Amino acid sequence: MRAARARGTLALLLADDATLRRLNAHHRGKDYPTNVLSWPGSGGGGDIAIGYGVARREARALRRPLARHLAHLVVHGALHCAGRDHADERAARRMEREEALVLRRLGVPDPYRGTR
Repeated sequence: MRAARARGTLALLLADDATLRRLNAHHRGKDYPTNVLSWPGSGGGGDIAIGYGVARREARALRRPLARHLAHLVVHGALHCAGRDHADERAARRMEREEALVLRRLGVPDPYRGTR
């Protein structure tokens, strides 16, 4: 499998729970903070917002280094910006494999290994 090859500029926002809650409510109608939101932009790029508080709590619960979990969230958001999705089980598996491939190239272990 080959990783996504998209061109464009990505903007990354690392924000607190209150900001991610507002963004999630505004863009998705969900009134709670989330770990990552992303929006494709014109010209192949996009915007990625990472919820630092949510990500920190998830990393702790998963017993993973925060930097490793943040890398996973950025890759996940970038793949969404490149048009990937996980709307059904097949698409989710494909996106997970692609995330693992990109992360491996960055020297980050597969975040899904041992979770099934």
